[in-house]
Amino acid sequence: MASDSLHRGVEALDQSLIHPLDLLPGETRSERLINLFLGGVPAHVPEPAGQRLNALLARFGRADPAGQRLVVFGGGTGLSN
Repeated sequence: MASDSLHRGVEALDQSLIHPLDLLPGETRSERLINLFLGGVPAHVPEPAGQRLNALLARFGRADPAGQRLVVFGGGTGLSN
């Protein structure tokens, strides 16, 4: 029956896990992290995911960048020229 199929579909959603990074804009983990570090936690992110992302931002702020290298390429806006 259709109701059994619907019930199984809802149960499958109940079993799915969403990582807090999945709530951020961007297609890859790197893009999402860069968006988080540049723009902060978006207002639409619910708690406790927002708290976890803010904790990550705090850790990032305390990290020692000595010896690390990072290159971020522009997105075609012309601002990098």
